[in-house]
Amino acid sequence: MQKLSRGILPMNKWIRQSIGHLIEEALKEIQNDHSFVLETLPEFRIEPTRDARFGDVSSNIALLLAGKIGKSSREVGNWIVDRLNDGSGKSQGIYEKVEIGG
Repeated sequence: MQKLSRGILPMNKWIRQSIGHLIEEALKEIQNDHSFVLETLPEFRIEPTRDARFGDVSSNIALLLAGKIGKSSREVGNWIVDRLNDGSGKSQGIYEKVEIGG
C-alpha cells in the first residue's frame, strides 16, 4: 500500500477524490511507460492508515494492479511512488511525499 504523508489531515471526500484522481493520472502515464493497457482500472480504496507511524493515507491500488498485469505489488508500488513524487499533487500541496508501506 502506498502511504501519503502531509502531517495530520482529516480524511474527507475532497482528499479521497484528489488523491484518487492523482493516482488515476499517474496510472495513465505508467501504462505508457511500462507498455501495458488496462481497459478499466480496478476499484481501489483510499483510506486513513490504521497506525499514524505509517503515514496519513493508504491505498490498495498496487496490490490490485499487480495481479492484473503480472508484476509484483512492490514493483507496481515503486512506479506509482515515483510518478506521484514527481507529480502535480506534490506541487499543489495535496501531499508532502509518497512512500511504499509494509
